[in-house]
Amino acid sequence: MSYATTQQLIDKYGETEIARLSAAYGAEVAVDGARCAGALEEATAIVDSYLRARYQVPLSDPPREIVTAVLIIARHELAQGDGREPSTQMTDARKETVAWLGKVAKGEAMIAGASSGDDGTAIADAAGADSGAMTEDREQVIYSGRYGGII
Repeated sequence: MSYATTQQLIDKYGETEIARLSAAYGAEVAVDGARCAGALEEATAIVDSYLRARYQVPLSDPPREIVTAVLIIARHELAQGDGREPSTQMTDARKETVAWLGKVAKGEAMIAGASSGDDGTAIADAAGADSGAMTEDREQVIYSGRYGGII
């Protein structure tokens, strides 16, 4: 399930842009609905990964700011691979969106109308202070650049 549709992606960025980003290299330039749906699902999963710290996901009726976040991230996803790279504008928009989602996860920004815990408290608050993830027992992973491997 995605919080946005291919039509919303087209409405926001234009059919020409989405066709250009979704079409396979060398193929006729037309909107590839399957590729768009995949990018929207990936973007929704990314958004949910932030929201689940404070809200019950998936959201049954995502508010406009969540739909917009999914569209921004999906556009960035479409612009990668197959000889394409996202523009600086796309990358900056994604960074701003992820920063905002980080604030939502920390409780510094709220999503109007989204359900939190059953008693009205945010899920992270309801879980208790000692229930957070432990990081000391995890192996540190360092990436050596965009195309490099794990060090």
